[in-house]
Amino acid sequence: MGALLTQRWHFPYDLVQCIADHHNPNAEQTLLLDCVRVANQLSRRGKFGDGYNPFRVGDKPASIRFGRNFDTILEALGDIQCYIDEATMFANVGSS
Repeated sequence: MGALLTQRWHFPYDLVQCIADHHNPNAEQTLLLDCVRVANQLSRRGKFGDGYNPFRVGDKPASIRFGRNFDTILEALGDIQCYIDEATMFANVGSS
């Protein structure tokens, strides 16, 4: 669904593909794909919504690309509640 939306919103092709492939363990490893995977896991670890998908990518992308584990990255982000609120508001636009 995310890839379809981002394609419709004319996001760059590479980002659309990373969103489409972020649960594909056979996808080519790129920095952008690792960023999307880490963002997905940070969302889950921080309990920022739930797509009802139990798939989990290991800590490998974070530890290799970013030199930290997900909990450390989430802690280093500090207070991101304003971003969560903004994303929630965006997601709820037109849902009534």
